[in-house]
Amino acid sequence: MTISHLTRVIFPGLACLLFLPGCQQATPPAPDKGAVAPPAATVQLATAELKLVERRVRIPFTLVGYQQIDVTSRIDGHLLAVHYDIGDQVVAGDLLAELHVPELGVEIERQQQVIVEAERAIESRRAEQQQAVTHLAEQDPLLELRGRELRRISNLVEAGALEKEKQDEAEFALAAVEATRVRIGAEIATAGAHIRRAEAQLAVEQVELRRRQVLASYTRIEAPFDGSITARHVHPGSFVEPAGGEATTALYELESTDRLRMVMFLPLADASSLETGQSVAIVSMQGQGTLPAPEPPLAIARTSQAFQRGSRMMRAEADLENPGRLVKPGDYGVAEIVLERFEDQPVIPVSALVPRTTADGTVEGYFVMLVDQGHQVWRSDLKVLYQDNNVAVIGDGLEAGDQVITANQDQYQDRQKLAPGQLDSSDR
Repeated sequence: MTISHLTRVIFPGLACLLFLPGCQQATPPAPDKGAVAPPAATVQLATAELKLVERRVRIPFTLVGYQQIDVTSRIDGHLLAVHYDIGDQVVAGDLLAELHVPELGVEIERQQQVIVEAERAIESRRAEQQQAVTHLAEQDPLLELRGRELRRISNLVEAGALEKEKQDEAEFALAAVEATRVRIGAEIATAGAHIRRAEAQLAVEQVELRRRQVLASYTRIEAPFDGSITARHVHPGSFVEPAGGEATTALYELESTDRLRMVMFLPLADASSLETGQSVAIVSMQGQGTLPAPEPPLAIARTSQAFQRGSRMMRAEADLENPGRLVKPGDYGVAEIVLERFEDQPVIPVSALVPRTTADGTVEGYFVMLVDQGHQVWRSDLKVLYQDNNVAVIGDGLEAGDQVITANQDQYQDRQKLAPGQLDSSDR
């Protein structure tokens, strides 16, 4: 072997020994006979407390007018005038538009004339009746006279001073007066019947007049409530058809703005806890800065009590007073609803919950590892009323003041005894 060959073999090995620590074989350090074993890990505990926990949900909302309608006519006709346009504010009773229906005026005049004639006929019948009553009253003295004559002649006939024919004549005269009275009484009754029939007909004609006057009043289309005109669909001269027809004409769209409805749609999981009276807060509103606190405070006013067939969402509404018109129909934002309040139930960190699962991995409940005053661990099954990302509200299985393990629960066994040094007094 040559010197150069030895150099190529020996020098790399020497370099490895001198400069590359990885090429050296590490020697393990000798054990320290005086070292102490590390202490057991500290058990992380939390105490169950009674405190207020609210279940809240945030959902989008849209504002709509508390009342919103299409303003239509009740009769057909041509528009004579249109008095308002989009954006105008109106109050109940304002004249929005007028129809031109001249035939209604003609019909009213005709009906008024019919009523005048009916009243004249009644007055004529009443005059005839009064004349008959006067004639009947005139028969009373004549009847008394004929009666006295009959009695006088009858006495003379009995005395033999007069013949029987004179008595018969007196009786006939008395009967004639009585017949006249009967005839006049029948005339009075007939006149009364005619008057009642004429009065009934007059009442019918008066009702017809009122009907036509009501129809004429429909030519004035008035605002049914305070609000804002959000759309106008007609111009003067347009022919409009009444509501309920095949081609109903909407003159305006009117929405109330002093009071609005907050419309929200909740999914099934949240809608099951939804009730009227639950508090609502506006978290944010598109295009609006900080809004003053609503007065009175917002609350769920009504719910549809049914899920929409397409989205399976339930509609809920809250009423928002808007006297200064700070917001408008169509504004939208995010609202927060307090669905549930828990005040008298133990509350623990959600990290203390350990899920109970079935063979297929389905969570069927929860338990905690509880530590008693004797430092002994106990497993306790729970009824969880509500939980979020931070806390859990317990219904059964735990009392206020109980301490539960909040981390590494799988390292502890039921009835396990903990060393006092494992418990941090600050956590207790």
